Amino acid sequence: MSWRDVPGWLEEYEAAALQELARDKDVLEIGSYCGRSTLALAETARLVFALDWHLGDADVGSRDTVQDFLTNIAPVRHKVCLLMGRVEDVGPKLAGPFGMVFIDGSHRREQVVHDTKLALRVCDGVIVWHDVGVKGIKMALEELAISPDSYSGRNLAWKVVH
Repeated sequence: MSWRDVPGWLEEYEAAALQELARDKDVLEIGSYCGRSTLALAETARLVFALDWHLGDADVGSRDTVQDFLTNIAPVRHKVCLLMGRVEDVGPKLAGPFGMVFIDGSHRREQVVHDTKLALRVCDGVIVWHDVGVKGIKMALEELAISPDSYSGRNLAWKVVH
């Protein structure tokens, strides 16, 4: 199964940018939904640590996605470590370092601030945000005084951190 066959909002150009940024790295993915971006990342990453509680949120609605996720990632299961739980519960237990952190969970300002602070703690490489045009994400980056280094289209941005 290709990442293109999985429900989600990742565009072709975004997947290409993610794959290049993830090449040969251990990647922490915050927000996996049904596995579209997970599959794309796993094509080039060394390992993908997919963190999601798989019960939806206010943005996508309440829906248990874990079975869809596991079915969809079956071809790359050997390269994916499922971290099932809320970011607030699992995040403090993560040590890193991850060469890349991809943030694509809740789009609410408070959650993006929390996810980004976690990324800053565990990342030694590049932090990537999806949907950076969304108000909550823009507000979170402004609050944290983070200016991305690069963009791919209007929806994907990243910053190199060390």
